[in-house]
Amino acid sequence: MYVREIMTPAPIVCGPHDTVDYAAKLMLNHNVGEIPVCDGAIVIGVVTDRDITVRATATGKSPMEIEVRALMTQPVYTAGEFDLIERAAELMEAQHIRRVPVVDRNWRLVGILSQTDLARNGHDRPRKLLPASAA
Repeated sequence: MYVREIMTPAPIVCGPHDTVDYAAKLMLNHNVGEIPVCDGAIVIGVVTDRDITVRATATGKSPMEIEVRALMTQPVYTAGEFDLIERAAELMEAQHIRRVPVVDRNWRLVGILSQTDLARNGHDRPRKLLPASAA
């Protein structure tokens, strides 16, 4: 099964020059905890509720003064829309991330894959391969 079969298509996005205040309002209005940051259709980072809570607060500036690019998480890990679900789950586990932007073959954002998407489809944990001698 491919990532595109279970991902959430057309996620909410923001740009690098949007304010943290704007990103936080998007999160609140759409009940999400992470928003891909795109330059056009290309993902250049992600901003999470934790980025806003910890990084923005630490600056001492108003969220209306800080641009998302100043605190977005980089590098951004992505999954391809035609990657196998197991591969995406392994990436998420290895990088300790709950959501991963999904890109097409031209690196354009097409969706987002969350742990919830994986769990709904019986892929809440990657399957560990047993050594040949254990099979």
